[in-house]
Amino acid sequence: MFSLKTYLRNLNVFPPSSNSEELEDDIQHQSNIIATRIFILTLILSLFGISIALLLMYQTTMITINHPTREQFELLPKNAKCSCSRISFSYGKFTSLQTNFHQVCLSDFVTDRWLKAISSGVDSTYFYCTDFRTYGSAQFQALAAFCRLSKASIDQSITYFYQSTLLSPQVLSENVFQSQIRELINQFQITASNTFKSQLRLINEMIIHNQLVSGLMTNYFYNQHYSSSNGILQQVHSLYYIQSDGSECDCRINFCEKILSLIVDVFGASSPVVSGNIRWSILGRVRLHQFIVFIRKIIIELNIFEHYPNTDRQIRFQRYGTRLYIFLLSSSLVVLINYTFLKSSIQSKTVLYPTQSQFIQLQQDYPQTLSCPCTEISMNYSTFITIQPHYHQLCSSDLISDKWIEYIVGSIYDDIVYYTNDYRVTGYSQFQLLTMFCQQAQQAIDDALHVFLQTTFINSQVLTQQSFQVQINSVIETWKLTTVNTFIRTIELFRASAQGNQLASGIANNNRTTNSISGKSTWYARIYSNCLCALSATCHQTIGIYVYNSSSIIPTLLYSIPTFFIGCNPTEALLLSSLECFYNLSCMLQIDHYINSSEFFNFSALNPDLNPSNETMENIVNRLMVDTWSSNISFPLYYKQCAPLSCTFQYEDRDNLFLIITSIVGIFGGLSLGLKLVITIILQSIDKILINGVAHFNLLQSIKSIFSCTTEHQLIHRLHFILVVVTLSIIYIFSAFSSRSITIEIEKPSLSTFTDLETRFYDSLQCSCSQISIKYESFLNVTSRFHSLCSSDFVSNRWIEYLYGDIPPIDLYSPNDFLYSAEGQFQILASFCQLSQKIVADALMQLGVSDFINTQLLSSSSLNDRIQATINEFQLTMPQLFVASLSLIRETMGANMLMSILSTNWIFAVSRNTTSTGMMHNIPLKFEGCSCALSSKCVSSSRGMLSGCYPLESILQSTLTCLSDQTCIDPTKTFKALNSSLSISSRFPLNTTIESIVNELMVEELLSNMSYEAYYKQCAPLSCTYSYVDNRNVIDGITILISLYGGLVIIYRLLAIFIVKQCLCMTKRVTPTETD
Repeated sequence: MFSLKTYLRNLNVFPPSSNSEELEDDIQHQSNIIATRIFILTLILSLFGISIALLLMYQTTMITINHPTREQFELLPKNAKCSCSRISFSYGKFTSLQTNFHQVCLSDFVTDRWLKAISSGVDSTYFYCTDFRTYGSAQFQALAAFCRLSKASIDQSITYFYQSTLLSPQVLSENVFQSQIRELINQFQITASNTFKSQLRLINEMIIHNQLVSGLMTNYFYNQHYSSSNGILQQVHSLYYIQSDGSECDCRINFCEKILSLIVDVFGASSPVVSGNIRWSILGRVRLHQFIVFIRKIIIELNIFEHYPNTDRQIRFQRYGTRLYIFLLSSSLVVLINYTFLKSSIQSKTVLYPTQSQFIQLQQDYPQTLSCPCTEISMNYSTFITIQPHYHQLCSSDLISDKWIEYIVGSIYDDIVYYTNDYRVTGYSQFQLLTMFCQQAQQAIDDALHVFLQTTFINSQVLTQQSFQVQINSVIETWKLTTVNTFIRTIELFRASAQGNQLASGIANNNRTTNSISGKSTWYARIYSNCLCALSATCHQTIGIYVYNSSSIIPTLLYSIPTFFIGCNPTEALLLSSLECFYNLSCMLQIDHYINSSEFFNFSALNPDLNPSNETMENIVNRLMVDTWSSNISFPLYYKQCAPLSCTFQYEDRDNLFLIITSIVGIFGGLSLGLKLVITIILQSIDKILINGVAHFNLLQSIKSIFSCTTEHQLIHRLHFILVVVTLSIIYIFSAFSSRSITIEIEKPSLSTFTDLETRFYDSLQCSCSQISIKYESFLNVTSRFHSLCSSDFVSNRWIEYLYGDIPPIDLYSPNDFLYSAEGQFQILASFCQLSQKIVADALMQLGVSDFINTQLLSSSSLNDRIQATINEFQLTMPQLFVASLSLIRETMGANMLMSILSTNWIFAVSRNTTSTGMMHNIPLKFEGCSCALSSKCVSSSRGMLSGCYPLESILQSTLTCLSDQTCIDPTKTFKALNSSLSISSRFPLNTTIESIVNELMVEELLSNMSYEAYYKQCAPLSCTYSYVDNRNVIDGITILISLYGGLVIIYRLLAIFIVKQCLCMTKRVTPTETD
């Protein structure tokens, strides 16, 4: 330590030149030591400042981890990207759902034993209508049905959920993953209950406003009156209930690098290149000529390789070497400086607390690399969306007001007999139905909108404004279509079920007769304009105002209301009607004139400027009574809620100017020292050749003599040389063969170019689509193939008419006979085929016009996976609403014990006295010991098919076996049976029930054809960028060596001096010995 201290105290980096004759006195020596200390202090401070500046600089480094573990992934920064080896996963592989139902669904109150215990059976209608013994069993059947429906619906939804697919090309963070799954489950729960509630409410309203008759006689009862002159008369009466209030009443790695090496670079460049005495002199005034002569002399006599003593020949060669040195140094610097300035690298920059305008500008400048993580990754749609439906004027008009209904009812007088097709008798029910459609449509939209706006939008990164608008618009359109379809499909299924089951209405679709001898009462379907309601639900005729003349039993038509119909049931008639008359005040006044209502007419007509007067009610109902939708999507509110704390983006650019200057200074120092060493060796070699001749020159010996180690100075040189060479060799190996990421951009690539790039640079290739929203129909074609049943004779009108025959089956067969209700069963089958084809066609059309949203061009395999997952999910979810609606309709009809005019579930009790007057009673039928009063699904075998409480239940429980047997289904061979050989190619075997086929919407398979060329054309990428890792950075390696050389030479020079002096000191140390 003492020698080191002495060395540092006497350190003088400005000693007199070895070739100078100048002597250094004590004052000059002391001044040079002070200058040395000032130099070292200044150098240290400069290096410290540069170090701080370099420490504050960041440079992006790409790090690749192959096959990362979950623990490694969790330690990565938020902007790390990990590509999945598979982009699609079924939710069932990583989620598990369990449901707990209300205890009532596990109680005895929903068991068959309880239902049988409280059932009054054939005596149910003999009690007063409010007696528990009348309706108690039916209520608990409804409760049991709700439990069954809930369990079946939840189980089916969970199955669909497990089979549906999560699409993610990148590994999601655990936070985002958990949020997505939680929201999906939450949405699943809310949507399921809301759909169930809305459908149940709508079905109940349809039952009520179609005035469907319950076999329990809780809404209507038939009164039989015997008259000696008119025989037996039947009248249907509605019941009134006194309510509790007394009123009557009719649901997307930054690292500091190169810092240490740059400090060494600068240290080398900051060292003195030419050392000498520091002189203090006072400059006088010199003439310009003297200055020029002086400069020319300096240039001519410049000799940085001068040593003492020198000969004239040596001085001449030394000056040549100096000029060579300057030339090589200048030319090398020009090349390396150009390379340093032109070399680009991936830079990373972070903007803290970016404003919306800053984000938009950054997105325009760096669309592919910008990453702005949201502080709130989930937010409700209500945060930035408002939706407002604008309903048809009808729903705010006088026509659905209570006063309007009272006005029509006020035209009925007790002492007047009215024709059953009279407007005064049936008109109020049509407008009640209109009111119901308006109320249910508004309620359905309000409920669905509430659920939708409470749904969580999850996104971990701020979306671009364009992508945000496109995605949200697509979500809104999908929501609207789903809401409308849920409403419409429920109505359509109800209509089909009601027609197939031939449900009795209290006002429209049936006539009843009683055999005066046997006392048996029989229902017959009505006829409207020569159209039989038993064969078609669309039978109708214009409604009018009639009057009975005293001399005629045929009513006289006073006024016919244009395009307003009565038909087999109120819903069918209303949907076929238009409100043309009610857009015309004169027409309304004409009606007022004829009906002579007791209520004053003070009503307004509909405005024909707002809607076409001839538009059918079906068109209005099919758009959920909505004329237009208005929606507002606020990107500022979304951005405010997302509230990104920072935005990070990468871009390719030249290094920081400070970094470039620092590198150049380091290169200059290293290159200068290196060239001086090489030229010095060359000059010494030339001198020896000129002195000794070429024959006596030994290059190896000359180089060896330079580094001989016979003296202390030579030892320092040898050690210094070894340290520098070894260090530079190691550094070169690491720098020249280190990995660096190189990014290439290709403008408007062709498909073949993209395919080639995708094969070679799959992991890093990114191509931004010019169109981020592409219609599926532009590159995807999906077709469906239905079960052969839907193209067979069994869904034709000819077959249904053939089954009905000339004589109503009700007069030829018993209820246990298949032919008794066969036409109803096949009407339902035909309706299901038509509905299935319509639903599938609409769903495929909706899929075609919906948007495939993706900002980046997908590879053919990725696109195929996405499309296949979409189709699989589409095929899973498409029947879900249909099945749920159908099940709810079946259970509701059964629990309400709705009577069929086919008399397949309830029949009128045989009157013991046909001449008596009074209320008629109903009794339930049995099928193979199963009572329709306990289950609407009772069936019995007949003629290879089934008969039961409802035609709907009979056909759903039937199989294809008989339908594939000509002898079984039609021995006359008038109609062809199903081709049993087709069952081989069908996914439904012959023993499959019709219900199983219906639950799949009668679809055998969906066939898809995707054109990647069309998709690529629609995407139309403006540019593609890809990155690759280059492990051969020879130029960078040489540059780093040169820049480090200068600093390392000085550092290792000092280190070598210290080591040698310490070693020599230790060898010269005298060890004292003790003497006795």
